[in-house]
Amino acid sequence: MMMMMRKRRRMKRKPQ
Repeated sequence: MMMMMRKRRRMKRKPQ
């Protein structure tokens, strides 16, 4: 579960 949350955070970090 932690891995999934980490991947989602990456998307939010790159607001395009």
